[in-house]
Amino acid sequence: MVTTGLADIMAQALLSVFNGYGVFAAFVGIYLITLIVTELITNNAAAALAFPVAYAVATSFG
Repeated sequence: MVTTGLADIMAQALLSVFNGYGVFAAFVGIYLITLIVTELITNNAAAALAFPVAYAVATSFG
C-alpha cells in the first residue's frame, strides 16, 4: 500500500473528511476505518491494512 501510493490516497481522503479537527479527529478516523474493515476481515488483517494509512496520516501531521 505504501509502494503503490494507496495509503497516501486514503490518508488524504481521511484528512479531507476530518479537516480542521486536529490530531484527535484523525485518530478517531483511523479507529473507525479499522472498525469497519474488521467487520469484513480478521482483526490481524484489518490492523495490517490500517497501519500504512495511519502511518501516512501521522507523517502528514509531522
